[in-house]
Amino acid sequence: MISNVPFQLVIERTEPDKQSESLSCTKLLRFVPGRRRVYEALWNDKIVIAKVFSHTLSAKRHLRREWTGL
Repeated sequence: MISNVPFQLVIERTEPDKQSESLSCTKLLRFVPGRRRVYEALWNDKIVIAKVFSHTLSAKRHLRREWTGL
């Protein structure tokens, strides 16, 4: 099922201090059933792309790939 936008994601940070941040997802850009959703979002007054993965284990692998690609 595709999420309704806009909505807020709360990110719990661990480094350098433990605090929460909010990400406002404003537009669904891509939906891959059972895998991920890609949103245009607003974070700290900047437009960013947010990928939300469906499975925790594969999300960790994909995160490592994304960081390597940067």
